Amino acid sequence: MVSFPSNFFLPSNKFSLQFVESGFKGQLPKPFENSPDATWIIPTNMNDENREEKSRYLNESKCHYMVDLEFENQAETFYSKLPNWKTIYELPFLDASKSHPLFRAFYIPTISEKYTTFATYKLMRNENYFKS
Repeated sequence: MVSFPSNFFLPSNKFSLQFVESGFKGQLPKPFENSPDATWIIPTNMNDENREEKSRYLNESKCHYMVDLEFENQAETFYSKLPNWKTIYELPFLDASKSHPLFRAFYIPTISEKYTTFATYKLMRNENYFKS
């Protein structure tokens, strides 16, 4: 199945990118249809008002891996704190809403740290699928 562009970054066709429900309530990408006229047909479950479409979500228990952006005081689930999710890699991500505009654009050693705030991008593994 051909899907949206983010799938091009996955290591092989054995993997697919899906979404779990979160605080985002807009319309998410949908995989392309798998037919010869896939680019000509009008896809199902689409709208032109950016309304949330519940059919895009996958239950988190069916995920083997998850990428999540965790902000300090978010209302959403912190998956990394659930017992079945293990963080295997993380990186800082600039929180623009809590950082000074000048220091978001320019890094100045020893000064930038005082005026910028970071969230954390995490790659997690669902331990339920990797038990020995």
